[in-house]
This record gives sequence, C-alpha cells and structure tokens, in this order.
Amino acid sequence: GEAAPVLPLVLFSFCPDNSSVRLRMIHSSAKPAVRALVEAAGLEVDKSVETQDLEDVTEAWLCERVVRAEADTEDDAAAVRRPAPKGGRRILRKADPEVS
Repeated sequence: GEAAPVLPLVLFSFCPDNSSVRLRMIHSSAKPAVRALVEAAGLEVDKSVETQDLEDVTEAWLCERVVRAEADTEDDAAAVRRPAPKGGRRILRKADPEVS
C-alpha cells in the first residue's frame, strides 16, 4: 500500500492578553509539560505557535508561522521574526581585533 503523508505536528497555545499574571504564569509553565507529554507518546512537535488573540488565527497566519518557518529553516535563512521585546533590541557588535 501507499504510505500516508507525514504532516507536521504543531503545538498551538492560547492565553488571552487580558489574563491575570497568575494564569499567564501557569500557561507559560504548562507548555513544556504538554510538549513533554506529546513527545513521550512518541510524537515529535515540529513547531510551536502561540497567540493572545484568537481573531488573529487565520489560515494565512498559520501558514506564515508554520509553512514559511519550515521553508526558511530548510533554506538556512532566518526564522520568522518576532516583535521586539519591550525596551527594544540591543545590537551587540564584536570588537574588531585590528582596532584597539
């Protein structure tokens, strides 16, 4: 017979933006436990995505985070960019050994 196609397993998590700090901490600490349970069952999580607003979740949104990220990884390019953390990003430059 013909082998079934292998589809990526995506771990999807949702925690509303207006959740209490306590619930956000529980959500954050539960994700690794859920992933471990899935992997203990013999499944490999290919990608993990998260949102705070279910209205953002569309086919295009998922494709951008799952399909495009896989293509970028295969091309050895940068993964899907995440928004900058509060306070922005710091750019660290290596010191030029010739300039001292």
